[in-house]
Amino acid sequence: SLPGEPVLTADGKMLTTRILSTLSSPESIADLIISVNPLDGKALTVGEVATVERVEQKSITTTRANEHSAVLMSVLQESGANTAEVSKAFKEALNELLTKKQYQGIVADVLVDQGNYVDLAISNIGSSLLLGGLFAMFILFVFLRSVKSPIIIGIAIPYSVIVTFVLMFFANFSLNIMTLGALALGIGMLVDNAIVVIENIERHLGLGKDPIVAAKEGTKEVSLAITASTLTTIAVFIPVMFIEGLIGQIFTEFALTISFSLIASLVVALTVVPMLASRLLKMKSTNIYEKRNESFFYKSYKTSIIWVLRHRMLVLILAVVCFGLSLFGLMKMGTEFLPPTDEGFASVSVNLEKGVAVSETEKVVAKIEKRLKQEKDVDVYVSLIGGTQQSQARGQTSANQAELYVKLVPLADRDRSIFEFVEEVERDLHKELGEQVEINFNVSTTTGSSPNTLTFRLTDSDEQRLHSSVDKVQQELAKEQVITKVSTDLDITVKEVQIEVDREKAKDYGFVPAQIAQTVNQMTKGQLTTQIMAEDGAVLPVYTGFGQVFNDSIESLKSMQLRSPAGLFVKLEDIATVSVQEGPVSIRRSDQAAAVAFFVEYETKESLGGISAKVDKALEKADLPSETQVVFSGDRELYDSAINDMLLAVALAIVLVYIVMAAQFESFKYPFVIMFTVP
Repeated sequence: SLPGEPVLTADGKMLTTRILSTLSSPESIADLIISVNPLDGKALTVGEVATVERVEQKSITTTRANEHSAVLMSVLQESGANTAEVSKAFKEALNELLTKKQYQGIVADVLVDQGNYVDLAISNIGSSLLLGGLFAMFILFVFLRSVKSPIIIGIAIPYSVIVTFVLMFFANFSLNIMTLGALALGIGMLVDNAIVVIENIERHLGLGKDPIVAAKEGTKEVSLAITASTLTTIAVFIPVMFIEGLIGQIFTEFALTISFSLIASLVVALTVVPMLASRLLKMKSTNIYEKRNESFFYKSYKTSIIWVLRHRMLVLILAVVCFGLSLFGLMKMGTEFLPPTDEGFASVSVNLEKGVAVSETEKVVAKIEKRLKQEKDVDVYVSLIGGTQQSQARGQTSANQAELYVKLVPLADRDRSIFEFVEEVERDLHKELGEQVEINFNVSTTTGSSPNTLTFRLTDSDEQRLHSSVDKVQQELAKEQVITKVSTDLDITVKEVQIEVDREKAKDYGFVPAQIAQTVNQMTKGQLTTQIMAEDGAVLPVYTGFGQVFNDSIESLKSMQLRSPAGLFVKLEDIATVSVQEGPVSIRRSDQAAAVAFFVEYETKESLGGISAKVDKALEKADLPSETQVVFSGDRELYDSAINDMLLAVALAIVLVYIVMAAQFESFKYPFVIMFTVP
């Protein structure tokens, strides 16, 4: 279909022209004239020199779910869409389809549902928030021995939450794990101010004062104290909002939500609580304050205070000893960037030797499926044989590759975490399958990196020196017992047919390497010539090639005839060396220097901080040249960056807390009395 020049019609209009000659079937392609015999003038068609047929694209992939034929689908949401709502809408549409008659007998299993994980997390946090409020009311009832006071607190909590939601709305926050987690954590803080106010009002009522007077004077007495307490707590969270990077993105909403809830609780405690107290509470007939002084709790507290003041040196020594013991315990604690999350899902990548038949890959996958079938914690497993989901999305297949997706039963129904499950099953499969099969379990973490894996890279401008450094580091890391596997991207190679052009011989025949490469590519792979619209409306690609003539064996590839610019036909083996060699999957460079990436897998019981210290020690023992640089990545890089930011945030928080208390107490000394209790 080609356009022509506009044509003037009889009615004076200029209309564009279009020449139509659409190919719609293999027969129409076969009838195309490509040349004319100069001797007899007979037309030569495509069908006379080639076979034209419509064939199905070959597929070597197989997909199974729990050992039954299956189709694997991925549902992606639009940018900015709500994950939970998309998940809910998809499952409703899926269930509606499965109820129809034509889909009876089809079973659908959801492998990964981020919406369900979000709903579950939000539901748990919401339950914690509600229970926290109820427990706070119960504790208040136990200590104040009054029904009305807990009711006032119960009314104050929703007020505080509503004010917090209003502030969150204007800050453009959504209800997510971090904001709801901040609310759940802030429930105790929400009632703190209200409890202080209501308790002091109760004390004034016990002194025989009118409810309105008691509410006014009781609130006024503690207003400065609760304001100072609230502002100092907010001051702790302010520096978090200025942290950059992943930590800043995660905790900014968390810090602001807690700050909003504290501001709301202060406002409610100074307004709503005294108003409700003046209406609901009544003047006491007896002096409850004096009665309380005779209570067991008060006497015990009074006795302990007297003892502490009489033995100040002993108490100070005990405090220092406890502080020292806590530092010792802190040093023994493991450190992580973020705690691992158990979503009950893992993927398994399987790689066999390059060139093996897909039937061999299928046998290996069958052994893995048999092992997974024995696990009571496994809910469903899906096997993708002949490539990976990512490669197949690009239209690529590989007979030596497979990928499995494993979904476990809910966490409440199993005794071990996904990480313990992976460690145990992966160890058993390595023993059963041997070293000929490369198998890797992957569990995505919060940061997107592989769990229990430390990654770093060595860089050097000299490749020979770099490879020497790599060997040294591998030897030192192999000595660590907690390290289960050390691999580099140098280990990942594939067999390939390499064609090395002899430039001198090629030059003698008039070839350049690029011309040889292009010809070999077209004759082995074929070339997309055009596309046709079939009668049924399908768009079909048309490939021109030599079939499998040159793909059957290396010998047939060597005998490939290439036409030189002079018109001579030359065999490929006459101008190039064709051989099977090992080739790298990828070539890594960092800032224009050669680089090698390390992947250090370690036992689940080891923490990120612990393995980092061991790797640092191993690198020190390796005695690397000064030209070889070590650059950490993944969780270790994030951890190193975050720990410095958090230490700065702690320092700023201490300074801000001191400034707030100094302003509240109008003293430079009194804040230290409180701050010295922090250690």
